[in-house]
Amino acid sequence: MKRFLSLILTVLALAAGVARADLLDDMQQAIKNGNTDTVQELLGKGFDANATDPDGNTLLILAAREGQGDIARALVDAGAQVNQRNRFGETALMLAVFKGNKEIALYLLDKGAAIRQKGWTPLLYAAFGGQVDMAQMLLARGADPNERSDNGTTPLMLAAKSGSVELVNLLLKAGANPLLKNADGKTAADWGKESKNTDAAQVVSRLFAAQDQAVEAAKSGQVDKLRQALAAGVSPNATDGEGNALLLLAAREGFPAVAELLLQKGAKVDAGNAKGETPLLVASYRGHDDMVKVLLKYGASLKQGDADALLYATMNCWDGAAQVLVDSGADLNRQTPEGYTALALAARNGCTNIARLLLERGANEQLADSHGNTPFYWARQSEDGGGVADLLAANMISHFVRQWFVWMEQLADEELYLGNLDDRDLLMKMPDKTLHSRADFQKWYQSLRAAVASNTHLIGDIAVSKAADGHYVADFDDDWQATTYKGAAWEQRLRYRWELTLSAEGQVIIQRYTAEKEAPASSAPADASAR
Repeated sequence: MKRFLSLILTVLALAAGVARADLLDDMQQAIKNGNTDTVQELLGKGFDANATDPDGNTLLILAAREGQGDIARALVDAGAQVNQRNRFGETALMLAVFKGNKEIALYLLDKGAAIRQKGWTPLLYAAFGGQVDMAQMLLARGADPNERSDNGTTPLMLAAKSGSVELVNLLLKAGANPLLKNADGKTAADWGKESKNTDAAQVVSRLFAAQDQAVEAAKSGQVDKLRQALAAGVSPNATDGEGNALLLLAAREGFPAVAELLLQKGAKVDAGNAKGETPLLVASYRGHDDMVKVLLKYGASLKQGDADALLYATMNCWDGAAQVLVDSGADLNRQTPEGYTALALAARNGCTNIARLLLERGANEQLADSHGNTPFYWARQSEDGGGVADLLAANMISHFVRQWFVWMEQLADEELYLGNLDDRDLLMKMPDKTLHSRADFQKWYQSLRAAVASNTHLIGDIAVSKAADGHYVADFDDDWQATTYKGAAWEQRLRYRWELTLSAEGQVIIQRYTAEKEAPASSAPADASAR
């Protein structure tokens, strides 16, 4: 009995499959014949608008290929997917442009049909079919004139093969690169010649020669040869066979006169390649400061696409390029994806002059990378970072000294100070008192806070030097004025010398603290003068 039921079910399934196949045949025939009523009737009865034949061709692909606009609209209204591909990778839009069915192509574009995609594209199909109007429409909608199939075929190669001079000229005007080669090493000119489309091949060959000349001129700094190539029709935004714009090539080699000519002729100042390199980034990385100046003059932006230029210059310690970029407003604290700032790179690479420049302009020496390491850490790790480490140390110590006296003016909580006092060998010599430990400091500071209602400190220049044993010394003057809770006014000038060390993380530690009077005190008690 079970075997009998299974047989019946199998027969019914086969019958249903045959019925569906028959309906698909009916639908496909209706589409080919332009019978919109039949198509709508079948769709109304629930026929799947995304049904496919064994090759994956959808009903919409068939309608686009046959030029049946009304049926294409009916199918989309019934839920047909506009970007579905058959087993050859073709979409309805590809078949529409290949056949020159502009009305359907425009409709599909309005419904979201993809122009840019991997592998074969609508523009490649338009070029393969020699469809000038279709290619023009797709280019206007954002198609890339240099897009490539999986084997490197370009629209220009297919246009040359088609023999359409008009299509070849359209693509060249849009920026198609005649220097590009496919996987077999053949150019568009080769395609035209092999197809015996002489006129199209000649057009491509002429521009190939001129663009090849332009590339060599940009790379070698030959302004006159470049001017000739541009006069022959080469775009100022033309690229070499690897997608590098002429301006980028000139920037890489450091030829500002070539760059000036290209920019005057309309070259895009931020023309990047597939690696994300731009002319300014390349010029900065190579240290061509004159080129950097030209690019900035013509609008290279340190706020957008070229914001990393200072980082690139610092990677190779190019002082001149870094100076130009800093003077032009580069972000001193911009970080790489790993968190490195220009100062951190200067520390790692031993770029002492750049580090000095960055610190003078206010770069933040405390910004850590994604691993929590500061520029000072990297300077200490680097074999070439000694000079930068000393610069950073001097800068951090100067900031710390001023912060210390800000806390003093605020009569801040004593806990703020303690972590910066040596916990083993502290010596703080004041005019009439010497402290030997953190506990001594706490006791003294509590008495100061109990006596002083308000006070100010005027710190002079801070001179930081490095002693022979490796610790640092800070010398500076302080004019101190205070008012006590009893209404007394204290005033004193002190000369300070601090001996300090820095931890690997850059924390300042005071080991020796000496304060000497430089002028007679004005009714201030001797033990309250040293802060």
